[in-house]
Amino acid sequence: MSPVLANVAMHLAPEIARYAGLYDLSPTHRSYGEPQDAGTLTFPQAAKFGGLATSVVLATTLTGYALDKQITKSLGLSEGWGPVVGAAGGLAVTNAVAGLAQGVPASAGYLFGSAGALVPTAIAAYAFGRKPQDKGTAYFLAGLAAATVVFGVARGVVKRA
Repeated sequence: MSPVLANVAMHLAPEIARYAGLYDLSPTHRSYGEPQDAGTLTFPQAAKFGGLATSVVLATTLTGYALDKQITKSLGLSEGWGPVVGAAGGLAVTNAVAGLAQGVPASAGYLFGSAGALVPTAIAAYAFGRKPQDKGTAYFLAGLAAATVVFGVARGVVKRA
């Protein structure tokens, strides 16, 4: 990451930038641009980061709710998807910022993974034309999310065996 972007991040969100390891990026730093060892966060540090990340997701969800008509109209969705889009955007941003501690490729991977997890939501919204208030939509998305978690855990268990 360029030192200019790192400095911007440090000025806009110093707590997140510090926990993401951006303070180690400088032109004189020996491993400039390489992944930084973020170390282990203490409980208070992790609690602060968790609070900041959750605040971002809540703020973007509420913004999506407030701008639901504009968001759904611009994306060609039925009303009600605005908060989902807002929450997804907020979560993608917090994941990408948290991934910066492991380097830009990891950050991009977290961002891509966040977006990839929205594929079932896009299928429900666009292909099926469903509303988020429909029980069938909620069951469909919750079932796919649960299946993804089970698959990920099972795959991790199999790799360790």
